[in-house]
Amino acid sequence: MKFILSLGCTLNMIVVAAAQSITVNPRSSLVMRGSVFLVVKNAAIINNGIISDSLGTIQFNGHKDTSVSYLSGTQATTIYNLTVSKTAFGTTLKSAVAVRNVLGAYGGILYAQGNLTLKSDSSLTARVDVVPATANVIGKTMVQRYFPAKRSWRLITSPLTNTPTIFNSWQNKGVYVAALNTCISGPDPTGTVGNGLDVSIQNSSSMKIWNYATQALLPVLNTHVALSPGIAGSADNTGYFLFVRGDRSFSNFSIPNTNVTTLSSDGQLQVGTQNFPASNVSGGFTLIGNPYASPVDFNLISRNNLVKRFYVWDPALNVVGGYVMLDDLDNDGVYTKSVNASKQNNHLQSSQAFFVETISNGSAGISFAETCKSAGNNNILFRPVRPNQRQMQTMRIQMNKKNADSSIILADEMLLQCHAIFSDSVDRDDAMKFSNINENIGLLRNTKMLTAERRKPLHTNDTLFLKLTKTTQRKYQLQVLPENILTNGLEAWLEDAYLNSSTSISLTGRSNYDFTIDSSSASIRADRFRIVFKQKKNLPVATTESKEEGIIVYPNPVSNNIIHLQLNNYPLGKYAVKLLNQTGQMIYKDTLQNNSAKSSYTINPANDLAPGMYDLQIIGEDNTSTTKKIIITR
Repeated sequence: MKFILSLGCTLNMIVVAAAQSITVNPRSSLVMRGSVFLVVKNAAIINNGIISDSLGTIQFNGHKDTSVSYLSGTQATTIYNLTVSKTAFGTTLKSAVAVRNVLGAYGGILYAQGNLTLKSDSSLTARVDVVPATANVIGKTMVQRYFPAKRSWRLITSPLTNTPTIFNSWQNKGVYVAALNTCISGPDPTGTVGNGLDVSIQNSSSMKIWNYATQALLPVLNTHVALSPGIAGSADNTGYFLFVRGDRSFSNFSIPNTNVTTLSSDGQLQVGTQNFPASNVSGGFTLIGNPYASPVDFNLISRNNLVKRFYVWDPALNVVGGYVMLDDLDNDGVYTKSVNASKQNNHLQSSQAFFVETISNGSAGISFAETCKSAGNNNILFRPVRPNQRQMQTMRIQMNKKNADSSIILADEMLLQCHAIFSDSVDRDDAMKFSNINENIGLLRNTKMLTAERRKPLHTNDTLFLKLTKTTQRKYQLQVLPENILTNGLEAWLEDAYLNSSTSISLTGRSNYDFTIDSSSASIRADRFRIVFKQKKNLPVATTESKEEGIIVYPNPVSNNIIHLQLNNYPLGKYAVKLLNQTGQMIYKDTLQNNSAKSSYTINPANDLAPGMYDLQIIGEDNTSTTKKIIITR
């Protein structure tokens, strides 16, 4: 007997079918509108027509074997959620099935038979839910990962074992199909060596692999090798650094051409516990590919001799992406990011790869369990309790690119955190800087370039040595963002060795410093900038007998909308006074006449000044100008 069914189901409706088969005939449709849950108990689905679902689930359950429990038909089937929950035996996919959201193997065996695809598009990427010991997915499965139209490097993996070659997978066997797979180029400009690499008009490698011994990314020189080198199903997948231009259209080799693409690979899904070895050298880094076709929570991954820290590549940063470090020093499950604007969190996505760091010499490794796919707490403590964010002095320094239209692009960022529990030496609390393809900013400490430095509270004569690398001839901006810094009478100055200048920066609000890299070698030097902390001088009042020459603003920060200005032994004459906000907009203008060696003036703008950082400019009749940084408070 065959059971022929055509459903038009409503939201959250549950339909249970128990028969030999549910057949969708040619030119017929099974329509599942809304969150329909169709349970197929000890029966088959034969799709010779159209199965259309929006948010529905098809579940196979019961206790019969695959001669009764299967999905077949002449037409491909696309399902939002597909689950198997058998008390015995399993379910076979005998025709093409694509899952858009969740594949659940909760009991019994799902035999993929090379007919299963986990889809990925601009809105959704399918994932495999937690697989208990009583279940499994066996047979070839196709896993997809969608990429938007952006030329960028990516840290990626294929979460599979027993795969075809890189060439047959991500290069689509060398065949162009719109919006599918990508080109992988190498140092051979002709493409005649027979190594599978695509012809490169730039003569550069677009795929790299991590070398444990040299601690460096090295070019992949042959793509006629397995995408995942292992066949045992135990952490066989490899992490890669891949430049994705778009699909295999040759036009994408030319900048700025790009388009969307989806990388596809097939093999056996990795289920159960997955154990990866890590570098056995203190401070060594290891590139790990997420072994599951599912997001995982880094909080739930077991680490042996590894810092609770990882590095990812964020393709949204700069021109072709940049590294972001995340760590959790106080083990509360909340991660600090080296680049605060990054959208990366502690959830690592399907097909995403990442770096981990070894604590000390000796055996090290990382272990994924199926439960890493779900929420929970990791109670394994590797470090003593750390202060929370509100107890720490924090300073972020961003390097921005300034375009001709005054728009800015975040190029890179570094983090400083200060607390008595930290050490002033470089240790495991400090995070090393991974070099980006484009610009880098970091802190130089004991010859080490850091993306995050943790040290004791700031004090007089402390110096932050900034290090900038891979800059080009153009306009840039440094943006200093302090938080929770108790100044204790300190003031901070940004020193520019190329211009031989010193600029006051705020310890309570944002400060911007624009600079240019030009053709001078001194302009591009990596150690051009540093931040020096000094003891704040006592601010004079109008009746001091000071003989110091210069312009003094007092008090600073300024309150009550009144700015007091004192000119000591300053050239006599007429001066223009301008007040500019941090976007360069002039919000106040006046003139003053300096008629004595000691002159005091009061500036009281008609409009209330918003709290923040301002530039007060004093301009002489000969156009000589002096600028003072002031802070406005309520």
